[in-house]
Amino acid sequence: MTQQLERKFVSEFINAELRDKHWQTRVRLGPLPPGEDARLYMTKLRWADIVTFEPNIVTIFEAKLEPNSKAVGQLLEYKNLFFQSPHFQQYATAQVNLVFLTSRIDTSVQEVCESNGVEYKVFRPDWIPLYEKRRWRY
Repeated sequence: MTQQLERKFVSEFINAELRDKHWQTRVRLGPLPPGEDARLYMTKLRWADIVTFEPNIVTIFEAKLEPNSKAVGQLLEYKNLFFQSPHFQQYATAQVNLVFLTSRIDTSVQEVCESNGVEYKVFRPDWIPLYEKRRWRY
């Protein structure tokens, strides 16, 4: 259920904030082994929730409804894997920005983001308060 809600969250963020940008969702990142098994290996690659592309800037987003500092590690890994991805070689000299997208502020996670050069972005569609109420049952 959470995965479906996170996809909805990502979709609504794209519609609200990235409408005028070139973006992709569920972007596979990392090198492929040579040979016939390369296509099979694609299922094992990591994937970023959103990647936006500008001429000299790439932005990688990881979205979580609940703030979680593990996402920072994911983003740092995605940045390394992006440069190893054969289908993104044209961006080898691009600046890569990292954004953690979440539904609320968590100061400890925000501090981890800031200390690792990751932007902490809060997006709250209309349905988030109801989601929180059901999740926390208050």
